[in-house]
Formats: sequence, C-alpha cells, structure tokens
Amino acid sequence: MLYTTYKDIYKIISKRVRVEASGRKKTKAIPYSLYFKIVTKFFEILARDIIIRNQKIFLPLNLGYLALEKREHNRAFHIRRDLKESKELGRPVRYKVPILDDYYYKIVWYKFRKEVHKCKLYPAKKVRELIKTIQNAN
Repeated sequence: MLYTTYKDIYKIISKRVRVEASGRKKTKAIPYSLYFKIVTKFFEILARDIIIRNQKIFLPLNLGYLALEKREHNRAFHIRRDLKESKELGRPVRYKVPILDDYYYKIVWYKFRKEVHKCKLYPAKKVRELIKTIQNAN
C-alpha cells in the first residue's frame, strides 16, 4: 500500500497556497517548516478532541467521521520475540505474553463514501501514547 507523505501533499499545495512577503513580491510560496507546524498543530487538536474530550469529528465532503472506539481483544496473548537469545541460539525464540486488559482503544474512521474505503488512518506514536495514558487512567 502506498503512503501519502507530508512532503507529497506539500508539493501539491505549495503552488496554490501563498503567504505575505516583504520586498517586491506581494506573496510567496508557503515554506515547508510553516506547513509542517500547521499540520502538526491540527493533528494535536484533532487528537485532543477525539481522545480527551471523547468527541466525534465529522470530516468535510461527506468523508465520514473519526471516533475513539473501545474494542475487545481477539487473542489472549501477544507474541514477543527475544532478539538477544535468538542471536545466541541461531534460531528465532518467541514467548507468549498474556494480555492484561480485556479491551483496547482505537481511533476509527467511519467512511461514508465508496472511493475512500481503501484509505486508512495511522495515528502517530504520540497519539497512541496519549490514548494509553488517558484511557488507562479512567
């Protein structure tokens, strides 16, 4: 599956989005650092609204909504691979680690349009950590 990166989106947007400039030119293309700050702040606000405030975020253009969902685990354990012992023995060493909680939380994108069914939402590490700290405290 191909991923769309921030850089790919920036290359498309930078031609159309302009900011004020000093000197002869009235406007100039948006710098990547400013674009990245705006996107990062947007996702921080989005994560705060979904996780801390427990709100549904409706997306424009009938794309659906984002919500935090409580799901039950399918398995009773995780499989952990011990890299250090695997190198010593020369074969993969795996252990079964029991899952302590019956439930986990996940940000889910409920889609209304057929064209976006192959699209996925991958929350960043900070968002996953925020889910763990907030939901485990409750």
